[in-house]
Amino acid sequence: MSEPSLEPGQPSIFALSRTHPAAFPVLIVAAWMLNLIGVGIVMQIIFHEFGHATAAWLSGRWAFPIPIAALTFYGESRTTFMTLLVLAFLGWVLTRSFQKRYPGPFVLSVVGLLIAADFAFLVADKDVDMWCIYAGVAGEIILPALVCCFFFLRLTETFRWEFWRYPVVLGAAVSWMRSFSLWSGISLGLSGWRIGDDSALSHDPKAFIEWLANTPGGNDQDCYRLVHNFGWTTQQLFENYRALCVVTALMILIGYGLSLVKRSL
Repeated sequence: MSEPSLEPGQPSIFALSRTHPAAFPVLIVAAWMLNLIGVGIVMQIIFHEFGHATAAWLSGRWAFPIPIAALTFYGESRTTFMTLLVLAFLGWVLTRSFQKRYPGPFVLSVVGLLIAADFAFLVADKDVDMWCIYAGVAGEIILPALVCCFFFLRLTETFRWEFWRYPVVLGAAVSWMRSFSLWSGISLGLSGWRIGDDSALSHDPKAFIEWLANTPGGNDQDCYRLVHNFGWTTQQLFENYRALCVVTALMILIGYGLSLVKRSL
């Protein structure tokens, strides 16, 4: 049953959904099981490509992700039009979410505006390519974690979020879990990662990352390009993406904890 809309003056904590406490753990278990049969790689590709696209949009470039082909096309340079378009969109989301007291979209729009401003005034043109490449794997970790956090929030009835959040968050959890299992260094009992046509490194993420970073034509060219074109080390890659895993895991746990507090009120 959907919950009533927020009344003017209600504090934003009441935008939390009164979800049954067992609902999210059940989704996590289901995501783990789907990963065992290989669904994770499909969802991972989708979030990976949208990670590239999101970084390009925030940097003022046009971008067109095609997840089914594991490709994202984006402009070679920033444009004033795209920068203004993105800023206008984020400003609109910020205003509407503040008026309707939806804290999730409000916080995201604020963060998006800060990142867009950072790209516009602090990031050199030569570094934009690097961050767009970096955002592929980062997108596999950050974007699905944000979707999981939105599981605990009520959104405008236009999205029918009380219903659609279950399949959407299940897909996000599948992707996040697979990336977390690799970059955190914590084995979740998944089946490993493919190398070439005939072999796999199961539960040995550091060795797999070494292979990614030093094998032209490997499963993910982003890691290879960051190391060989932009001077990253394999250890820097691992530590950086592992930090994102820790932060996003804390985000999800905090969201779940707040939902339990709301249900007890």
